[in-house]
Amino acid sequence: MAIAALVVGIVSCCGVLFVWGGFLGIVALVLGVVALNQVKREPTAYKPASKGMAVAGIVIGAVALLASVLMLAILVPMIIEYCEEHPEVEGCGNLVGASPSMAAGPFPPTALASVPLVARSSKAPPFRAPRMHGPRDP
Repeated sequence: MAIAALVVGIVSCCGVLFVWGGFLGIVALVLGVVALNQVKREPTAYKPASKGMAVAGIVIGAVALLASVLMLAILVPMIIEYCEEHPEVEGCGNLVGASPSMAAGPFPPTALASVPLVARSSKAPPFRAPRMHGPRDP
């Protein structure tokens, strides 16, 4: 269990830029706490290194979780700001019209309530598939 906490903690650090780094950080925290409780309950049944690996898994998992939350707090406002400037980009439709206060930094509670979740405005042209070049079928 302690080895699993350490390994999952290390893998979660690799995924800090993605959402799964935070989820794996939580898994590493849980595995580390369970392993630490097992070592404390029966210290003679486990090697002395098990406690160190469990603590390392907890610490690395917590760091990965906090780093993932920090990355989301930085990236989400940047993406919203980009979509405000470039509403024609596909995938930005749900973010058009988001509050400018959200792009300024961490979310105040009132900013989340003012975000309308709307698709692109009706002024945007409909999506048209690109035409294929080649012989036409009758």
